[in-house]
Amino acid sequence: MNSQNNQKLDWVTSEQELLLRSALKQGKDGTDAWQQWKTTVDIEDLDPESYRLLPLLYRNLSVHGVSDSHTIRLKGVYRRRWYENQLLVSKITSLLRSFQDAGIKTLILKDVALLLHYYQDDGLHAIDSFDVFVRWADGDAAIGLLNKLGWTLKEKVPDKVLSRLSVISFVDESGKILNLYRHIYWYPWQENTDFGSGAIATQIKDLSTYVLNPTYQLLQLCHQGTIWHLVPPIRLVADGMIIINSFADSIDWDVLVADAEKYRFILSLKKMITILFETLRAKAAEILEESRV
Repeated sequence: MNSQNNQKLDWVTSEQELLLRSALKQGKDGTDAWQQWKTTVDIEDLDPESYRLLPLLYRNLSVHGVSDSHTIRLKGVYRRRWYENQLLVSKITSLLRSFQDAGIKTLILKDVALLLHYYQDDGLHAIDSFDVFVRWADGDAAIGLLNKLGWTLKEKVPDKVLSRLSVISFVDESGKILNLYRHIYWYPWQENTDFGSGAIATQIKDLSTYVLNPTYQLLQLCHQGTIWHLVPPIRLVADGMIIINSFADSIDWDVLVADAEKYRFILSLKKMITILFETLRAKAAEILEESRV
């Protein structure tokens, strides 16, 4: 990918670029970006995507010993998210324990997987929904269990249609959404007992479950990136940076590129890697910058 021939950041504003640097860059690059960002925005009136990154920004500033009137506000945002996530993690843990007791193996996806396995800090990543994958053979049992636990279908679906759906959305009495996946069209090895080499075992407190390995976690971010929102999801860039920084040696770059092309996520991958390379100078992104992406 020749970045000079690309529309560099066609879905990230200049203020969001600065925020990404402030939240993710180390040393003077990060603190300089912070000094510039805080003078160009109203921290009390941010777009939703930028607001989501404030806890990550707070942690990076804390690591660098930055403290001023703005960081007090950021600390409050971090603490609130940490508290909210404690409640949600307790709820998902109870749910996964019920699956485990019923003999249904689970693979957690998206927000919960990112928070608990990749970020490893309960205050850094918001949980919009619970996303759980089970093998197709366990699908009916999982649906019955969720009904028993008080989860109801988000939308009414005829039984004959429900039995064929790959993703089924449920909601509980509090309004929390759970998406039950029985098939992910881009994810192989779905019927294996341990979900194949695309997944890795992890622990949530005293429970055993699975998450996507770093390669497929990045691929899922690319899939999410193909579904554009009214406000472009710069959170995906932060998620990608966290995964690459911590697990670069575990990423199979050839598989990532090949599957992104195969399943038509390549444009999303290009955008993410362009930002990681040009804005954040992520070292691992150089591998793809020089490859056929």
